[in-house]
Amino acid sequence: YGWITRPGTNQRAPVPSAGGLLPLRLVVLPVSVTLMDKHPRIFVAESLTLRKLASDDTRPASQWFRTRHISHDLAAVVVIFMADLEGPAVRYGERGYRYLLLEAGHAAQNLCLAAAAMGLGAVTVGGLDDDVINDALGRQTGDGIAVYAVSVGDVGMPTDAADAAAALARVRRLLRPPARPGGG
Repeated sequence: YGWITRPGTNQRAPVPSAGGLLPLRLVVLPVSVTLMDKHPRIFVAESLTLRKLASDDTRPASQWFRTRHISHDLAAVVVIFMADLEGPAVRYGERGYRYLLLEAGHAAQNLCLAAAAMGLGAVTVGGLDDDVINDALGRQTGDGIAVYAVSVGDVGMPTDAADAAAALARVRRLLRPPARPGGG
């Protein structure tokens, strides 16, 4: 995410960005990465690096979300898309928020495609605990607000046919209508 510059070409972004504002900040929460502590990091597009944030919030990944059916703590990393609303709102009014959400979706899809190309699982998550994330990261990301996330790595996906069959059976049980009293 960010501007791509190649010699002899114009700058371009890997996702559409209304007005070229690029209002997203990608925060990486390391969950199970060898030789990396669990402090949040922000992606710096210009240098393609991660910069450790001052936040000392190292709570388990699952506590950053309201979504409880996804095994975030099995992921290698969780990428949280933080958004700066000011630029899009000033330029586009109410539509700015819509454009920002579309951009987050495009960027998340690119992340999912990259994960798949590397043989990793990826799960997009909208069930964020806004208060937890915004309190922990907002000021360090330009007063950004959390809009989307992707858990990447082993996110509880079936690894063979038996695991897939067991997962499908669990889903079917969850979708089965409840039995009526009296058996009918």
